[in-house]
Amino acid sequence: MKNVAKIFSVICLILLGCTACVPETQTDEKSIKYKWQLLQVIYDDGSINKLEQDNFVLIDDHEILEVIHQHGSRRYPYIRKKSILHVTSGETIIEWEIISLDANKLQLKTPIGVYVLRR
Repeated sequence: MKNVAKIFSVICLILLGCTACVPETQTDEKSIKYKWQLLQVIYDDGSINKLEQDNFVLIDDHEILEVIHQHGSRRYPYIRKKSILHVTSGETIIEWEIISLDANKLQLKTPIGVYVLRR
């Protein structure tokens, strides 16, 4: 009987440990905070600018660093409200919209065009 109780206790601990990890993983998948590789920009006219591998967008808690080798690097403070990023550029606040987000991909609609990003 003691062995059954020990086995049951171990199984309960394993299940508790597994379920404790699930919410954190789901939160991480929906987090935009990451160093995203900038694959391409899709402009309003439908044209596509495919970019080199070294271009990226680093999104932290309150700041976005955009590194595009043809244009240099730019740093913007931002505030996120649901799917809208209120990005400050100089004295102007512009909106970047999260069009899609999953574990490995992010699409942001910016005034320049749609950024297609990958983790």
